[in-house]
Amino acid sequence: MKAIGCMEAMNLDGGASVALARKGRILLAPGRNLTNVIVVYDTEYRAPQDLKMSWQRFQNGDRPLDP
Repeated sequence: MKAIGCMEAMNLDGGASVALARKGRILLAPGRNLTNVIVVYDTEYRAPQDLKMSWQRFQNGDRPLDP
């Protein structure tokens, strides 16, 4: 990561939690249901408005109910 200019990086555990999607297409499906995700958007593909609103609700304390 340092070699490509990153100032900070994070090493994430893989296993059954690994999934990858790009431009709305799932490239690698997770092996189990995921409870957390890391989403990266760029200037060409900005975060959808509903995602922004969901994040704002989360920041204000709204949490999903346990099943």
